[in-house]
Amino acid sequence: MTDDILALAQLLGCPARLAALRAVAEGGRGVTEVAHLTGVAVSTASHHLGKLLDAGMVRVQRCGRRRVYRLGRRRIYFGAEES
Repeated sequence: MTDDILALAQLLGCPARLAALRAVAEGGRGVTEVAHLTGVAVSTASHHLGKLLDAGMVRVQRCGRRRVYRLGRRRIYFGAEES
């Protein structure tokens, strides 16, 4: 459990990665759109989206030659655990 929390904190601790997640949360976005909205290079946006994809925070769908990123199925819950 602690390792999961630390991994999540590391994943979302990067301001650019968190901004990329916010951009995707607003609707399906391509990597170029995410880069523009977050103010980073396309290669940097792609790297951050890859990390979010690996963690299940986003999913990707092919639309022709374009890859569209959307929120993934992994959810984060805050609060006390039930015992």
